[in-house]
Amino acid sequence: MRAVAHVSVARAEVRGRRLGRHAARVLAGGSACAVASARGWPRLFAPCLEVSLDGFAACIGERCGSPEERLEKALEAAREALAAYLDRLVERVLPDVALTAFVLGDGALHAARVGGGRVYMHRRGKTARLTPRGEPGGGLLTAPIERSDTNLRSGDLILAGSSSAFSANAVEAAAEAVARDPSVPPSVLANMLTTPAADAAIGAVALVARVR
Repeated sequence: MRAVAHVSVARAEVRGRRLGRHAARVLAGGSACAVASARGWPRLFAPCLEVSLDGFAACIGERCGSPEERLEKALEAAREALAAYLDRLVERVLPDVALTAFVLGDGALHAARVGGGRVYMHRRGKTARLTPRGEPGGGLLTAPIERSDTNLRSGDLILAGSSSAFSANAVEAAAEAVARDPSVPPSVLANMLTTPAADAAIGAVALVARVR
C-alpha cells in the first residue's frame, strides 16, 4: 500500500528572520512519512531537524518486523540520533524536536507522535483525528511515544503536520475544498493548511497523502 503525498512548509519569523522551524520527509516509496518541529535555539533548528529525520529514515525502510514495530523502532532511532548529536554540543538548555509519523502496512494506517503534532484521516466526507487531543510539550528527548492505528481504503486522505498547521481557518478551508471536489490534489490541501501560519509568520508543516 502506497500514498501520493505532498509537503508544504511555512517558515517562522524569529527575531526578524524567516527560519525553517519545520520539515518533513516522504519515505519508503510513499508508504511512510514524517513531519518534525524544532524547539529551542533558532540556530540549531536546521541541524536538529536533519539528524532527527535522518535517524528516522535510516530505520523505517528496514523490512523487518511488523509496520507498528518498524514505526516504533524508527522513532527510537530518531531519538538516539538527536541525543547523540546534542551530546557533542555545549548548551545549558538543550533544544528538542517533536516528531509525528505514520507508516502504511497490512491494510492499515499506523500513526505515532513524540511531542506535539497531529494526524487526521478523511474518508467519504468524514474526518477523524487519530492523535490525542492534548498537545504535549517536549519532543524526542522527553516525551513518550503515542500511537494510533486504523484501517485504510483506497482514496483515503491522510493529513499530518505540526499543531500550527491545523488552525480553525486552515481546517475550515481544507474541509470546504474537499466538499467541493473529493479528488482535490493533496498539494492544494497541504498549502491551504500552512497558509494561515505563513501569514502569521509562526511557521508550520503539513503533509497530505492520498492512499492508492
